[in-house]
Amino acid sequence: VDAIMLNGFLKAGGLEFFGTYENANGRSRTETTVRNIHQYAADLIYRFGHEENIYAGVRYNNVSG
Repeated sequence: VDAIMLNGFLKAGGLEFFGTYENANGRSRTETTVRNIHQYAADLIYRFGHEENIYAGVRYNNVSG
């Protein structure tokens, strides 16, 4: 199996973005075809309050393969 994973993080003020991209392909010794898997994930969080201890966020995740 060969796999690549990239992660990114960006913060601007109270807004945070975290993203992931993953691509994997391969097969076991007994399989005849190679499997391909792709994953995309993103988290978006907004922190507020004096110490940024209150927050709201959303998450998206998509896997295909």
